[in-house]
Parts: sequence; C-alpha cells; structure tokens
Amino acid sequence: MTFRQRKLDFTPGSRFFYSNTGYILLALIAERVSGMSLNAFTRQRIFEPLGMPQSVYRTQPDMPIGNRALGYAPKRTGGFVVSMSDWVQYGDGGLHTSLEEMHRWDESFYSGAVGGPAFLTEMHRTGKLNDGTALIYARGLEVDRYRGLRQVRHGGDSVGYHANLLRFPDQRTSIALFCNVEEIDQYTLADLVADIVLEGRFPQPKRVDPPPAPSLPIGRFVGDYFDSSIDEVLAVTEEDGGLVLRYVHLTLPLISLGPTTFMAKDIPSSRIEFAVRGNSPARAVRVKLYANEADEAPVQARRVTNAVPVGLHRFAGTYHSRELGVSWKLAVIDEQLTLVETPQIVLPISGPLRPAMTRSSFHSAAGLLRFTYDAAGHASGFDLSFNRMQGIRFDRVGRP
Repeated sequence: MTFRQRKLDFTPGSRFFYSNTGYILLALIAERVSGMSLNAFTRQRIFEPLGMPQSVYRTQPDMPIGNRALGYAPKRTGGFVVSMSDWVQYGDGGLHTSLEEMHRWDESFYSGAVGGPAFLTEMHRTGKLNDGTALIYARGLEVDRYRGLRQVRHGGDSVGYHANLLRFPDQRTSIALFCNVEEIDQYTLADLVADIVLEGRFPQPKRVDPPPAPSLPIGRFVGDYFDSSIDEVLAVTEEDGGLVLRYVHLTLPLISLGPTTFMAKDIPSSRIEFAVRGNSPARAVRVKLYANEADEAPVQARRVTNAVPVGLHRFAGTYHSRELGVSWKLAVIDEQLTLVETPQIVLPISGPLRPAMTRSSFHSAAGLLRFTYDAAGHASGFDLSFNRMQGIRFDRVGRP
C-alpha cells in the first residue's frame, strides 16, 4: 500500500501521527544500505555486542523461535484461546527477546555500549512541527515526565502481545512489561509499578481520577459526530442503560464523571467531553483516550445529521483498490447497503453500512466511504478513510 498510495494524508510536519510504516521503511533502508538482512545487521551491530544471543526478528511466518511464549485472548465463557498473527512485517515490531536481554539493551542507554554518546543524544532528540510546536516523540522514544520525574518510554501492541518499557534515567530505574494476553493495559500497569518502586521520590502526587458522577440525560449525547480533520465518524449509542462510543475499531462503554464528561471503561486517563447548550442535544464531542499521548491532537467532532440515501442499488457492485490490492463487494441486503465477501484478516469489517452526512456517504466498522459519480451519474467508486488511512481509492469493476 505504501508504494501504491496516491497522496499524503497531510503536509509533512503540519501534524503528528504515530506510524508503524515509518519503522518498516527504516528496516528496509537498513537492509539496503548495509547489504545485510535486518537479522544479520542487528546481530552484528547490536545483539552480539550487548550479549543478546536469543533476540531475533521473525521475518518468516514459519520461522522457529526458541522458548517462544504464545499470545492468548480471554474467552467470554472463561479460559483462553491462542491469539496470534501470521503477518510478516518487521521494523515496527516482530522482535522476539527476553526480559534478561531487554535489560542488557536498556543498560546500553546508560553505558553507550552501542553507538556511543552521539547515538544516545540523537535517540533522545525530540521532534518539532513546522509551526514550532515541540513534540515529546524522539527517535523511537517518548521523552517526558511522570509525576515530575524525567522519563523515557515506548510501548506497543500486536495480536496477542503487548509491551511497555519505562526508563527513569536520573534514578537509573527501568520497568519493562511483556504481556502475552489480550485486553490488558500495559501502560497503566507500568505506571503502577513505578508508583511502588519509586515511592517517596516523586515530587508530584499521583493523579487521582474523579469518582463516577451523574450526567445529563444520556439521550442528549446519542448520535453521530464527524471530525473532518481525520475523516472519522464517531457513533454514540445508548445500550443497556449506558452510553457506548464506537470509534474506528473500538467499542467503548462510557462511565459518567459529571454532567457532560465521561471516561472510557478500563482506560482511566481517557476523557470524552460533550459540548452542550441549554436543553439541546450535544453539538460536539472531544475525545482523548490516552493522556500520555501528548503529541496526538484530540478528536474534535461535531454532531451530524445523517442523510437518507436514495436508490441503494446504484451503489451495489464490486469495487477494487489498487492501493490496497483488494476487491470489496457491496450488495443491498434487507434494505441495507452491505459489505460482503471481505477477508476478515484481523478486524471484522463486513456487514451493513450506515448512512452518513450526505446521500453518497456511508460508515461502518470498515470506515467512512464517500462515493463518487461518473458523467452519467453512476457510482464510479468511493474513497475510504479509516483511522490513520485517508482517501484510499476504490474503483467500480465493470458497469453498474
């Protein structure tokens, strides 16, 4: 997709979005410049000098990994099932290591054993936007403060796996969490460990989240909201007497913290704030899921009234995306435009499409689809936006 992408999502340097793709490209650059595979390169330059013989990148789906911990997901009925991906991608992840060897890697940030002082300085150099806004994101590290202490950190997620590494350099204390089960918040857990290990050394108290408190009648918040800067529709629904926020692939039950403020269940640092005037329904919503993601702007979405589409059958057909290399089939089923016959690689995206802001736009778990028309007025294709991917083109296959 990166090679075939038609356009940029935004002007470089105008905003910050974390991107795994950048690290995948960086791995390719390392291989091409060195003339070595990533495993050979990192073995020679990093793992052998630091005494990390077990650390290796999984570059093939059937590649054997010694002492590998499988990834799991909890079952609704109790117990667990194996939850893992056969994706072959590395650079942004794919590294298999142990806590003992991660400790040796962490120590190199104190000793400079790999790269020396110049490398350490560059790794910690934070970015800056075109308008001068300072970022906490550096070279694969986030540099900020926790309860007044300087910290360096980074975490990540994959199917069945979650990890986080915190380093408090002035206290020469690091905390690493490796988790091989889904539905776990490694970031909050790491902070809780830091609270215990560094108790009495923080100059600032731990932030206390407000207790639950009654909200305005929740019916005033129900509806669809649209953030034009990221082409994203947020749906707020009432389910089982409470509010639920659907945002990209997330389904988040909300807990009321006051008249117009909520937090997402199991994400204590999250804040969902509705803008309300008088007795009218909420006109906008502001969403910030993770307080420590300081560089990423909060979602600012305004309430929209969904249009009633006319002639759903004119949108039915098969559409192909050269950028993604996939074809999607749309059909009218039970008087709803429906996405069918789509491979469910990771996220379940097939199913009915809901009308969106205009008569030619729809949204669902697949994202926001904006249809375009040819000179004869027939649907010629659509532009798809989902999460950080915007304007992915699908063209109709054959005549309508």
